[in-house]
Formats: sequence, structure tokens, C-alpha cells
Amino acid sequence: MKKWGWVGGVAWFSTGCHPAVDTESGSLTDNPFSFAIIADPHIAGQAEHETRLKTAVQWINENAEDRAIELVFVLGDIGWGDDGLPTSYELLSELNPFWVPVIGDNVVISEQGDAFATTFAPQYARLSQSLDSWTHADSPVWDPNYELDVHLQNFRFEYGGVQFIGLDWNIRGIGGLAAEFADLHDFNGGSWPFLLESLNGIEQRKSESVVLLSHIPLMAGALDVNEVETVNGALSPVGDWIDSAYAGHMHVTYDLTNKPGGYEVRVTDATWDDDNFIRVVEVHDEANTVLYQQDLVRLE
Repeated sequence: MKKWGWVGGVAWFSTGCHPAVDTESGSLTDNPFSFAIIADPHIAGQAEHETRLKTAVQWINENAEDRAIELVFVLGDIGWGDDGLPTSYELLSELNPFWVPVIGDNVVISEQGDAFATTFAPQYARLSQSLDSWTHADSPVWDPNYELDVHLQNFRFEYGGVQFIGLDWNIRGIGGLAAEFADLHDFNGGSWPFLLESLNGIEQRKSESVVLLSHIPLMAGALDVNEVETVNGALSPVGDWIDSAYAGHMHVTYDLTNKPGGYEVRVTDATWDDDNFIRVVEVHDEANTVLYQQDLVRLE
């Protein structure tokens, strides 16, 4: 079903999919909240990219109250270069809901992982004071595979009955095409141990009450064969509690089921090129489970 409308002079359509239905009561919670996802703003000196991000920020602010948007996740490739990081920070600071930056591969390839950490440190500090059970993994940590310190950005927090886990799968130590793929960083202080630690006691939670977020998707194709086996082997036993792994990076929008891992992979298109998409996810905290309704909004 497509819905057309105008908001603040901006044309948009949304495609509702996967409607959330409480099979026991036949109704949904009366007071849901929503989170929005922006992916790949690519703020690196191009004025058009900045305009597109401003449009996304404007739409979210103008719809936050009506659509109960309380969180915004920016899923990587936010900005890089001399001006890109501070400009992206300035533009995102206009958001009214809480906004959460997730690191992408382009800033890593540009060797600005430490600059990313410095630029967004004030926002992470604000989030630590505002969100329940906020945990931001220590950084930098030693990567024994490439023998260098790496600024991994891994975090988790609780909101509205959901545990949100932000994960850094971006490869360090190499450049070129290989850097477009994922790395679990399976070493002391790395991303994979952080995820496993975050899932301790997950069986005591409501079903579907854990959401994963990253720039590079947690899926085959981004991961190599051995990593896929590692992920599916660890996550399939707790798949009933993990709803989705959200990502950007691919510059297209798609949803698919990772059946061996027991979770949905949901990729959102980039803001910087072709269609400017925002994903809005409505969250319903029910008696025994958490339900989600997906809505893709295209801005023009």
C-alpha cells in the first residue's frame, strides 16, 4: 500500500509493509513509539548531499510528534574529510529526537576513525545521560590481526522494551575493494565479543525485543563463509529474541530473512543519491513480544 502526501513542501510517499498484529488480542498497544533510520548521507564537501540530509532532518522533525519518532539512527558513511565530519555533526544536531551515529567504512578507509570518535563523542556523552543502560565499548583497542589500535564503535541501550545494539563491522588495516566487506573483529575488545556479551540472558526478554544496527549488513556476501557459520551458529539459538539487523552501505533498500540466523536483514537506501529514503519503524511493546511495523518514506 502506498501513501502519498506533502509535508512542509516536501513530496513523499511511504510503503507500509509487515504490519504488526497482536495475534492474542487482535489489537496493538495504544502508545507505540517509532525510530527512524537514515543511511549513508555521504557528507564530504558536496552541497547537494548536505541539502538531502537537511531534507531528511526536516521531515523527521516535522513528523516526529505525529508519528512518535523518538530515536533516529544514522547508519554509517555519515561524513569524512576535513569538513565532512564537523558538517555532518552540525546538520544532525538539528534533529529533535535522540539521534545515534553509527560508524561506516568510508571514514575508516579515509583513516579518520579517531576523528569520528572525537567528533561524535559529545553526542555519545549526551546519549549516555539520556538512554537507559547505555554502554559504549572502550576504544581504541588492539587488533592482533593487523597489529594496530582501532577505534571500534560498539554500543547498546534499552528503550521502550527493546535492546538496541550498535555494531562496528568495518574492516581496519586494509583499503580498496576489500574494505567494503565486513569483519567480525573477533578478538578481545572487538565487536563480536561485544555482541555476545550483549546477548547474555536474552532468553529472559520478550520475544523479538532485540534490534541490531550496523553500517555493513550482517549477512552472507558481506561476511565470508567462516564468518557466516560463526554468526548463524551463535544467533540461531536465540533467533526468537532478535527481530532484525538494520544496515545501510548497499545504496538500495531491501528486506530479507536470514533463516539460519533467525533474524531479518533490513537495508535502507542512501540519502545522497537517487531516491532519498527514510525508514520509519513503529514499535509495539506487547505482553509477550515486541512487534514492528515498517514504513519506507521517499522524499523528493
